[in-house]
Amino acid sequence: MSIPSLYHQIQASLSDLLLQSPERRASCFVVGFSGGVDSTVLLHALLADKPTLPVHAVYINHGLSVNADKWQNHCHEVCRSLDIPFTAIPVSIDNSPRTSLEAQARELRYQKLIEYCHHHQGILLLGQHQDDQLETFLLQAKRGAGPKGLAGMPALTWREDILICRPLLSVSRQDIESEAHYQRLKWIEDESNQDNQFDRNFLRNSIIPALTARWPVLAKTVSRSARLCAQQQALLEEAVDEKLAGMVDEGALDIVGLQSFSHAWQQQIVRRWLESAGLALPSYKQTEQLLALTEARDDAQPILLLQGWQVRRAQGRFWLARVLSSPPREVIQVKALERCDFDWSATPPFQLNQDARVQANMPSVRCRENINGVSKPLKAWMKQWGIPAWQRSHLPVVFIDGKPVAIVRPRDVIYFTDAPAGFQVIIEK
Repeated sequence: MSIPSLYHQIQASLSDLLLQSPERRASCFVVGFSGGVDSTVLLHALLADKPTLPVHAVYINHGLSVNADKWQNHCHEVCRSLDIPFTAIPVSIDNSPRTSLEAQARELRYQKLIEYCHHHQGILLLGQHQDDQLETFLLQAKRGAGPKGLAGMPALTWREDILICRPLLSVSRQDIESEAHYQRLKWIEDESNQDNQFDRNFLRNSIIPALTARWPVLAKTVSRSARLCAQQQALLEEAVDEKLAGMVDEGALDIVGLQSFSHAWQQQIVRRWLESAGLALPSYKQTEQLLALTEARDDAQPILLLQGWQVRRAQGRFWLARVLSSPPREVIQVKALERCDFDWSATPPFQLNQDARVQANMPSVRCRENINGVSKPLKAWMKQWGIPAWQRSHLPVVFIDGKPVAIVRPRDVIYFTDAPAGFQVIIEK
């Protein structure tokens, strides 16, 4: 394969991917540029023909190698020679024994690249290729993954409202390296890639060479299997979303509706419910623990801890609740337009448009929700509104001149009749 044909293949792949997402609004392409051969070829291919958007390159400096700063300088020089913006972003890795360096470095890299794309309205381009897909497939199979995991890396996906494209997924590592040599490109070699204590390196260095020696087109055929798994997963998610649509109210999952399906469908429904709330997919064991709560009594208030969240059962529904600090007993004085972001609050951050004070722990006061309504204790109002018992003490109640004027709920604000004209609570979206 010649350089022009490889570059054309990459450019055509990117164009095809972007056509699949016509709703994109972007100001630039952002290349995750490590300085390795894959991202180097991707960057040069993108610039070989006049790109439709300006190109930025971003290097994430994990600081794990003594050569990290040297590699950063190399990337800077490459971008200077290409006359494109270059940004290096340092990250700090927790090197404690109980953490996975691979997983942590990968997640931090994505996090910083996504943040950069948000700031610059960018489309993120990554250099993962066909052999990376084979490694991902084998790692997921080793972990016992289902179709979603075996689908591997998508060529096109969204993450936190940022479009991510992988235009090299159909290109082999051998072709990438051959073309880089042909073009006389310069790239770096990360010495940690030879460390077989990392699962991906073990596969790459010790297992995959033996597999591909016997089956030379393995990476290509596994990529096809990954695409088929992705198609099956997409169809499954469509079916699950249809079932889930009528079972969720204010983020809570109806248990009676859930139990109307077979156990296999229940597994898929609760996993999709958690995923739609932004949580990582639970393990099989965690899924079964959650489903076991369907048999618990509501008044038992069972709790399952999951990724820093609590799954609770109440009012015939499953609820997701963040693990919060204990609410304070003291009164909090708040200035107008001061950002209220309390670690004990079950609400998003908010502001008040005038000075007030805030109390938690469901103060013992009587309130009237509207002019013609009745006056009730706040505790009775919360019960009438269907606020779960564990959440009530974590809702901020706003007072002005000693009178309750509003309560901030997770999704809205209730104003009481004592609220002064023009008073407003502004919840961050």
